Amino acid sequence: LSTGNPQGGWEMCKRIFASTLKRLYGRAFADRYGSPALMRRIVMEEGLPHWRSYLLMSGLSTLSSLCTASVAFLIGHVINEVYLLRSPIGVMLLSTLLVILSTTKGVAIYWQQIVASKLQFIVGSKNTLLYFNSIVREPISYFDANSSAKIISEIGNAHSVTSVLNIIVGTILTSVISVMGLGFVMIYNDFFMSILIFTICPLVLLFLRHNSKRVRDAVSVNLSIASGLLEIMQEAVRGNKVVKAF
Repeated sequence: LSTGNPQGGWEMCKRIFASTLKRLYGRAFADRYGSPALMRRIVMEEGLPHWRSYLLMSGLSTLSSLCTASVAFLIGHVINEVYLLRSPIGVMLLSTLLVILSTTKGVAIYWQQIVASKLQFIVGSKNTLLYFNSIVREPISYFDANSSAKIISEIGNAHSVTSVLNIIVGTILTSVISVMGLGFVMIYNDFFMSILIFTICPLVLLFLRHNSKRVRDAVSVNLSIASGLLEIMQEAVRGNKVVKAF
């Protein structure tokens, strides 16, 4: 590519990159019931109509993450002002700044929870109504094949869509920005120690990933057993009420 036409080489690189992205995209969304396809559907159907609220949540998450990184950055200066410089004015100024940052973080988190609760109520109510309307149109054979406990639990899961969006916008975004900010503070304060930490952390993450997979399998088995027991108990209680009614 370097010996020929530079423009032609650049176009070829762009075509290779575009084809690679297209192939990865098609592989990720090949299964319409897979996690990437479901995530895309949730974002397109439930996230885009309320994009202003989710944009506000993203801004609040960014603000709280920046406050967290700023507090971590100022703690070292506060310790220096107290034990090394012994400056009352510096201690007062830095302490006031820490109070302002902590208060701002608390207000941002509280405001974010209010917006998330409002979205959960709006989207959850809409999904509950849609699910109830679809159940009403089902034939009698549907209710013979599915227990009432299962139907009620599925109606109660209508709010899970907003929970997924809140996790994407709120929790994941906050965690990513917080890690980036704290990593910047680490590198600024001690570069060599930060490099050592960044070298050891991937090994620890691989170990945790291996163990978390086994934990997830065990938890899924326990949850399936618990849901089955709960369904049997609900059916038994409802059957007992019917028998007593007669």
